[in-house]
Amino acid sequence: MSAALAVDGVTVSYRGAIAVRDVSFEVQPGEVVALLGSNGAGKTSLAKAVAGLVARTGTVAVGSTVVKNQHPERFRQAGGALVPQGRELFPELTVRDHLVLGTYGRYLRMSKAMGSPALVKSIERFPVLGEMLERHAGLLSGGQQQMLAVARALVGEPALLVVDEPSLGLAPIITDGLYDEFASLRDSGISLLIIEESPQRALKLADRALVMERGQIAEELNLQGHAENVMKRLEGRYLGIS
Repeated sequence: MSAALAVDGVTVSYRGAIAVRDVSFEVQPGEVVALLGSNGAGKTSLAKAVAGLVARTGTVAVGSTVVKNQHPERFRQAGGALVPQGRELFPELTVRDHLVLGTYGRYLRMSKAMGSPALVKSIERFPVLGEMLERHAGLLSGGQQQMLAVARALVGEPALLVVDEPSLGLAPIITDGLYDEFASLRDSGISLLIIEESPQRALKLADRALVMERGQIAEELNLQGHAENVMKRLEGRYLGIS
């Protein structure tokens, strides 16, 4: 069986400055991997490279499909979905509009898109969104916006979900709810790559952790049954936690 995600020798640079250097790793089917590191370590650049959003060298494959360089539609068609850092919502569009955008390429009519099983299931995962379908995204709270960003990604029925900094700027109770949903997604067979600078919740959910430092994977850790010990060891070493 192919890995859910295989990254081989990926390098990303911006105008000659290297942000990600020769990174290789895999995420197995049904596995949760936490990608950790301090601000500027290269985590978001790596996520964008995986999703085909920035130029890179090296190879990225989702399942058995190689994602061509700077071809995000190929990443999506292969079964991948990205929840980007900062959510990247359109303030003037409604919740309904964003969910329909998540079905892009599958339905020609909005009525069919709104009735699609995947879209209905996304709303069921976040019932609060179903109560505000006509509300503009710019009027949502930070937690509601993050729910919408995740729901939009799930409408595409991905086998692999890449989530970049899901807890950034959110109250702990909201973050707990999001991670409960991530656990539910894992239980349904979806593979997850969760990128976090504040890793406490990610470490509790993940099977493995990759720690990035200066654009490279500095350490790979098995977390099963060892999350608390790993957290103590990582504090201050890579993550800047005092």
